[in-house]
Amino acid sequence: MPKLTREFSYFVDLTLDEIGAGPFGQRIIANAHSGGVVGECLGGTVVGADADWLLLGPHGRNLRTRLRGRP
Repeated sequence: MPKLTREFSYFVDLTLDEIGAGPFGQRIIANAHSGGVVGECLGGTVVGADADWLLLGPHGRNLRTRLRGRP
């Protein structure tokens, strides 16, 4: 059986903006201010003004992420 190996850790500083209910569910935006990726073969810094969009609806969840980084 294959063994799982941790390749990297990801961390980010977020503020949440609850947009409210819409026709498809509850919308939340998580604004990423800073953060990073740390690993043996991978590393970087999250630069600000990117976000995650979360939609919570009766038929499930939809998460869209957009992050911009630099080495």
